[in-house]
Amino acid sequence: MNLGAIVSESLTAEAATTSRARNALRLAFRLAVQESSKFIGMTNAQSRIVAIACHLLVKRGVQAVPTRHDNLREAGLTSLDMVNLMLAVEAEFDIEIPQSAMTPENFDTIAAIESLVSVTLKAA
Repeated sequence: MNLGAIVSESLTAEAATTSRARNALRLAFRLAVQESSKFIGMTNAQSRIVAIACHLLVKRGVQAVPTRHDNLREAGLTSLDMVNLMLAVEAEFDIEIPQSAMTPENFDTIAAIESLVSVTLKAA
């Protein structure tokens, strides 16, 4: 089952209005991304970043799963979403991204975020 099918099954007009349903959808996305990552060769870091991005995209009504090189802003994330993406990545990986690294280019794609996380973890 692909992530689009999982989202379609999970996301209804009624479910989108409740906090519990949103939390269930987040969990479904995270589990689906982690499970699918085993089959498509994603690293643990990639699957975690994709799960964060998917969560934000679903809030915008986008059900597509971004690839490593898809531009996340073009996929549907707003500037506020990009800030939330940065904060979520910091929380997910328990890192503090240096202010000098808080650039749009470092958050354009899953690959760019993964590289940033890797460099930040090594510097810690």
